[in-house]
Amino acid sequence: MTQRIEIKEEGRTVCYCDYYTVLDELEIVFIKTEPEYRNRGYATRLMKELMSLCREKDIRFIRLEVRESNAPALGLYGKLGFVPVGRRKNYYTDPREDAILMDLEIKGA
Repeated sequence: MTQRIEIKEEGRTVCYCDYYTVLDELEIVFIKTEPEYRNRGYATRLMKELMSLCREKDIRFIRLEVRESNAPALGLYGKLGFVPVGRRKNYYTDPREDAILMDLEIKGA
């Protein structure tokens, strides 16, 4: 069952993440920042809240996949300590491209 964490401004959801947990792992299903709120630090804030939640629940790993062309997301995840661990060839369509698999080990979990 997926769960959601979100950030609101003036009652409006501006950034959110859908995820699920299995044992000591959290898998991000979807993360989105509304276009007019991008580049304001919301995704970083959201990911830090998610990491804090992981520590509280003794979750040791966060896993995600991202389009290989999504440079802003790859930059964010790299800045937060995620490391590439694999690739899914032709995973995405329209346009067809690979997914980069990334993991983050949560320290202090």
